[in-house]
Amino acid sequence: MPGQILEAVKKQNNPEEHESAIQKAMEAYLATRDQPSPPGQTMCANKYGVPRLTLSAQIQGRPSKLDSASKQQKILPEEEQLIVAYLQETAHRGFPDTQKRCV
Repeated sequence: MPGQILEAVKKQNNPEEHESAIQKAMEAYLATRDQPSPPGQTMCANKYGVPRLTLSAQIQGRPSKLDSASKQQKILPEEEQLIVAYLQETAHRGFPDTQKRCV
């Protein structure tokens, strides 16, 4: 049981790798579904280590979590990088990081 939890946490820490695995599983399923005896969604999901329901949702056209989250982001990624760089620079110089200084 603790090993399963650790694996789940590792997958959460690298969402790009998880999204890549989902894309590979989806491409494999779509490429082989026209064969006489194609592998099912479960087999493709297990091969790439992704949940079957997630693969099924992607095949049906539901957007991924990364795509949905990026549409809800309040500031642009470039602006975010500038703010982070500013806060790191001020912290390096000994000034406290507060929301008031960031805005």
